[in-house]
Amino acid sequence: NPTNRCFFCKTELWSRLVPAARARGLAVVCDGTNADDLHEHRPGRAAGIAAGIRSPLAEVGMTKAQVREASRTLGLPTWDAPAAPCLSSRVLYGLPITPRRLRQVEQGEAFLRSLGVRGDLRLQIERAFLRLAGILGNQPQQPAVELSTMPDTRRRDADTLLEDAQRIGGDRARHAAADIGMVTDIGGEEARLARDKHRRHDRDVRHMRASGEIVGALCVDNGCVLLARRAHPPFRGFWDIPGGFLDEGEDPLDGLRRELKEETGLEVEPQRFFGLWMDRYGSDSTADATLNLYWTARVVGGQAAPADDVSELRWFDRDELPATDELAFENVPLVLAAWRNEHS
Repeated sequence: NPTNRCFFCKTELWSRLVPAARARGLAVVCDGTNADDLHEHRPGRAAGIAAGIRSPLAEVGMTKAQVREASRTLGLPTWDAPAAPCLSSRVLYGLPITPRRLRQVEQGEAFLRSLGVRGDLRLQIERAFLRLAGILGNQPQQPAVELSTMPDTRRRDADTLLEDAQRIGGDRARHAAADIGMVTDIGGEEARLARDKHRRHDRDVRHMRASGEIVGALCVDNGCVLLARRAHPPFRGFWDIPGGFLDEGEDPLDGLRRELKEETGLEVEPQRFFGLWMDRYGSDSTADATLNLYWTARVVGGQAAPADDVSELRWFDRDELPATDELAFENVPLVLAAWRNEHS
């Protein structure tokens, strides 16, 4: 799986297609390379040139956007279809490309599509973790959002993290009545009861395993983001992004508003879906998986006052965020890094 893997794939492809074309009396074999592709890392193009393949779209200077517009004008149903590159491109250079990994990518992306995700979507395998990178929402032209999973080398590898994500899917009610519901396989009834008690602030339950969807808000004001110091385990005393578990059947945006009011005293209005990260509710390998959904949010009322699971609130400048070892969970440093990079 070297950096020029596409060269070998395309060499094999053209070595079969060109003779087949000649046998049918076809003088030219064309591909769909466009003008934008000429400015990207495309090692497979060298194989096409060597085989005499023509690229009419690139030769006349048509860009991806122009191809889509022409397709739309012609009434082609695929004019806004998301890009669908080879599944092998989802595997980090240097990692072996295996049938299991390709199947994992294929099934994982199909699972996310079943949740209503549209636009360009990538599930990439990078050593000990899965990385989701793509465009969420109904508009293919909106900015790309990176969706990452927790690096985890302690108990589960990339092949089983996807299984966690699939088990978390189920009851459509919590994500705009879509398929991303409460865990039933991991923790089952025990986990549901644990979350219910957690909402009633039962201190003893804070040491039990919990699982499900967590919503969090990146409240930003004048380049600063609001963080909350956790008052209870796990990660007591560490900085966290304000938010918490969704209640059974609760809409994510309603849950976000509720959690922020309970923990910070602030009334917020969600603005933009920022991304989702997989993590575990705890610092050891026995903690159950969580699906963490983040939105940017605007403060519209209330008075900032730590409450519920929070002992302190503080606004941090993007260039003065707490050190990684001061942040709770695995996903929080990744989310804050993505936010900081977006505004750098």
